[in-house]
Amino acid sequence: MKKYITLLVIIISTTFAFSQSQEVLTKNGKKVILKSDKTWEYVKEKVYSNETDLEPEYSSRPYFVKNGNLKSLEKVKAEITVKIKAFGYGGSSTYLIAFGRNSKISFEKDNIPKIIVKVESNEDPEDFFTVLKHMSKKSKDRRRFTLASRALMGKARDVSKNEVEFEIKKIKNNIYEIIFEDLEYGEYAIIPQIKGELSPGSVQRIYCFGIE
Repeated sequence: MKKYITLLVIIISTTFAFSQSQEVLTKNGKKVILKSDKTWEYVKEKVYSNETDLEPEYSSRPYFVKNGNLKSLEKVKAEITVKIKAFGYGGSSTYLIAFGRNSKISFEKDNIPKIIVKVESNEDPEDFFTVLKHMSKKSKDRRRFTLASRALMGKARDVSKNEVEFEIKKIKNNIYEIIFEDLEYGEYAIIPQIKGELSPGSVQRIYCFGIE
């Protein structure tokens, strides 16, 4: 009798598990629902008719608005690297390296969409992000964003030419629009606040896009 009851519980549990639909992500970032009958369908995206309805799924991840939908910028796990110049006599520079010459997400210079972000923090949103431009023309298979530079004796060098100015417009509580005045052609990265030391080899999450 006990064996019969145990077997019945297993059958019921297994049937219940396989009767459930499962939401998964495809290689190209699309959400699909896998059904119990082995068929699938795309998850319907939210369409926003009003600016105040915009609601990013994840905090600290920038999205852009396309046809009333929120789309994520290219999410990259960039590696922090330090380059020593002239055996140390030329100082050093610290970079974030994103592989790939160009971002998978690009916008026309005169048609940049709204970029929306959720910040669940009491900090000023303008202090929560840094926007950098890829400056190196030599890199053919990667984008290099300069975080810091130091001279021979450790004196900090000015790297502000790599930084991009932006403004923050509040849409509603914790939801903001990142506004750029005039972006030049090139590759860019929106970098959430880096906590801790910039250790070589460590990985930082950044969000990339290009202007063409």
